Amino acid sequence: HEVEGRTSCRSTDLPPFGAFYPEYERQTGTWQPWYRDLMTGTVRPPGGGPCQGMTSEAWALRGR
Repeated sequence: HEVEGRTSCRSTDLPPFGAFYPEYERQTGTWQPWYRDLMTGTVRPPGGGPCQGMTSEAWALRGR
């Protein structure tokens, strides 16, 4: 996964607390925030921009 330079679109009160995912993983040993955000469409791409990942619309198409 291309996680370098990416962080969460969620509040900085939640993991990864405004840090980039690789930095958070080095400090905690877990990729949980990355997978949560990827599966809920809340990954902020490098340099900003709209959130990315699996949106609720994409999940709704599953199995069609």
